[in-house]
Amino acid sequence: MKPEVFYAKILATSNQTADRRVKGMNHLHLECLGQYLKAIRSIDEERAMQQSSDGRTISQVVAHIAEWERYTTLAIGEIIAGVREPQIMRMKGFIEPDGTVLSFKDVNDFNAYQAKKYANVPWKKIQDLAIRVAVSLQGTFCQPAILPYELLENTEPYRWKLAGGSLIALPVAWYLWIVTLEHEVVDHREDLQLRD
Repeated sequence: MKPEVFYAKILATSNQTADRRVKGMNHLHLECLGQYLKAIRSIDEERAMQQSSDGRTISQVVAHIAEWERYTTLAIGEIIAGVREPQIMRMKGFIEPDGTVLSFKDVNDFNAYQAKKYANVPWKKIQDLAIRVAVSLQGTFCQPAILPYELLENTEPYRWKLAGGSLIALPVAWYLWIVTLEHEVVDHREDLQLRD
């Protein structure tokens, strides 16, 4: 999806009432997820070891996306439990699979940590993680029985500027949903070789 198309869809969806916004985001999430999964599944071992546009390997870029989605999954768990501002918003509360809880100075610190962690991890393991986390996160966001729009709306207000330049003001939960999709189909578009 071209960035301008993505941002136009986000802006149109964000201006809807919460119940209509959920429907629009569900549809957009499925569209983005389909493109993202197709791209991840098409990467072979050789391509995974190639250098990305920012110097990491393609496998490290995919791992980076997967770990942000793991972190978002943790945040969504907090929101489901009634937390209005999940720890991810302060770069705290990241839980490793062994139970270790980490905090980071900022986004760059988190990204550097993940790049180092995945420097020598086999591609198949990263690919499986990326697919599993992306599908499970989509399933959580899109199930009103799990994450009713009232909980999405009840999170703290948040204002941010989309990479496309538009200013958006929505509750934190919506921000997390939007940046998940942006990460999958816009931010790493070139490295994932996403096509329209």
